[in-house]
Amino acid sequence: MQRGDVRIFKKVHIRQADAGIQAGALHGDRGSLKKERVLSVVQRAYARLGIYGRWIGLRFADSATPDERRRHLVSRLPEIEQPINTITHAYIADRYAAPPEPPQRESSRRQAHEAWQAARWAFVRRKVALWLGLGREDE
Repeated sequence: MQRGDVRIFKKVHIRQADAGIQAGALHGDRGSLKKERVLSVVQRAYARLGIYGRWIGLRFADSATPDERRRHLVSRLPEIEQPINTITHAYIADRYAAPPEPPQRESSRRQAHEAWQAARWAFVRRKVALWLGLGREDE
């Protein structure tokens, strides 16, 4: 195995582990890598909100509804209220509504993906601020 092969091998395993963690986070099953289910783009974006929220020190009640989690995230990260709302509403529709028509499904996927791209850096900025002592982790 050459050096480049190792990087590809690591990426594949990291992506598989990331998908397992996301599946567990989505359903409150922390740390379980036994989930076989593949998440949709919308479900991955929603799971990442929880994963990154915990990464910056936010805590969610296990019984919290998606809307309660949304309100908690927005109260702590008001600068990304729109992406959080977009992802949460797309997740609620994806999880609880009747399956949409293909054009609407693709639009929802695209919007969730774009919203996550916008939200991700706010989480990273918050974590860096915490590391530098500019914020509190027990928010």
